[in-house]
Amino acid sequence: MRQKIIYPLLLVIFTFVLLFSTIYAWITLQEQANVGNFQISVEDYRLIVTFEVSRNGEPYHPVESINVFDLAVPSDTFAFRMVVENQGNTKANVFVRIPKIQSNAQDENYNLLDVFYLEEGKIIVDTEEHILDQEDYRLSNLIDESEGLSILENKELNPGAQTVITFVIKYDEETSDLGYQNGSIIIKEIKIYSQ
Repeated sequence: MRQKIIYPLLLVIFTFVLLFSTIYAWITLQEQANVGNFQISVEDYRLIVTFEVSRNGEPYHPVESINVFDLAVPSDTFAFRMVVENQGNTKANVFVRIPKIQSNAQDENYNLLDVFYLEEGKIIVDTEEHILDQEDYRLSNLIDESEGLSILENKELNPGAQTVITFVIKYDEETSDLGYQNGSIIIKEIKIYSQ
């Protein structure tokens, strides 16, 4: 007899629990869900670049126009210094490229890229020398199929770190042909990007 009373009693208790939980859910039903605060960590990429030039051993000064080669004469030296600083909160792999270097001569038979060259064919990144694998360091031989030149490839920068890139472009002092006069090299942009 006890079993006959316990089984229906448990069913009645279970029914009341279901009834009260359904009533509670119905009363507290809202159109919006209340969610507590949550945080999402977002990576911040921020590179600060300083680009300076020194002409013929003068002190470095910021580049205001990329056409620093105007009015150049044979034996002129252009030393470039670029400081790339990672002010983001994540490491960045930095690439620096001059996408297009062109000659601007009055006579199209004269290519000024043949008389400007990268001194000793080297680009210095921090204190490490990177010598390009060409035997002739004239710009006409260093540029690739798209008329560009890679300055830095895949340099890892941690947050707060910086890298200093220096290179020197010289106007060949033995250039005496008048066809090169009043010409210049055109560099429209330097691209700096990271991954």
